[in-house]
Amino acid sequence: QKIEKWAPSSSLSKKSHHQSVIDHRMSDEIGRYDYALLIAGICTVIAICLSLHLVQRHLKNYVKPQRQRYVLRIIWMVPIYALDSFLSLCFINWAVLFEVPRDCYESYVIYNFLALMVDYMGGEEAARSFFAAQPPQKHWFPFGFLGEHDMNVFLETCRFNTLQYSVVRPITAILSLIFFFRGEYDDSNLKYDSAYLWIMIINNSSVTLALYYLIYFYHAALPCKLLQESHPLSKFLAVKSVVFFCFWQYTFIALLTSFGVIARDLAHRSTNATQTGLTDFIVCIEMAIFAFFT
Repeated sequence: QKIEKWAPSSSLSKKSHHQSVIDHRMSDEIGRYDYALLIAGICTVIAICLSLHLVQRHLKNYVKPQRQRYVLRIIWMVPIYALDSFLSLCFINWAVLFEVPRDCYESYVIYNFLALMVDYMGGEEAARSFFAAQPPQKHWFPFGFLGEHDMNVFLETCRFNTLQYSVVRPITAILSLIFFFRGEYDDSNLKYDSAYLWIMIINNSSVTLALYYLIYFYHAALPCKLLQESHPLSKFLAVKSVVFFCFWQYTFIALLTSFGVIARDLAHRSTNATQTGLTDFIVCIEMAIFAFFT
């Protein structure tokens, strides 16, 4: 009788202990998420304030409108990335909605950066003449089998292969949005029939091609004196770092999460949002750093 009397009490005690462990873990996750929001919010404010200050300086010395328009559009990349990433972190279950405008602006920045480089070289005709006068250049690894570049159409080749990303990225961003509302977009699913996997493959291929030709264009244009006088290295590094590094960073985190290397959820509101929350958190911090160098 005593055993029967105390058995339910013991079972109830175990359940109570188990529930307290779950509550403690949830409390830790909520606390970790709130700290992440606080840090990301501070970094976002820093990035926005520094970028606005730089925009104000350009507007006060608006002596080369066409060139400075390109520069201003590139500068806006930092606060847009920071704000979108912070909002994505705040509303992590709706992160795709904030990623679409960020991705579209990202492709717009690529277009403006290439246009800025051409403007630094003295315009399209001057750039075309400069490249035509250069000796043939071979493709880098792993594209060495393609032989040498035709320098007479080098500008057009670089423009086409770089700006294809400006077309592909918005299309894949819109497709992501469509699959999201259909309930078929899962950034933790890397199976062969996953929409996210194929979108990631397309984006990876496109961004790799664009980065290759963007670097090649910059390398081939370096002997140009007009370009050297404009000191474009900082802007080149900023664009390459923000656009391409952030993209590959997200892909790398997604792969680590998919293979179970990263298992801790940054956002307690979604069990499958590790890579989204972690990437957005890191991007907010990076934008505060990049704001000092743009």
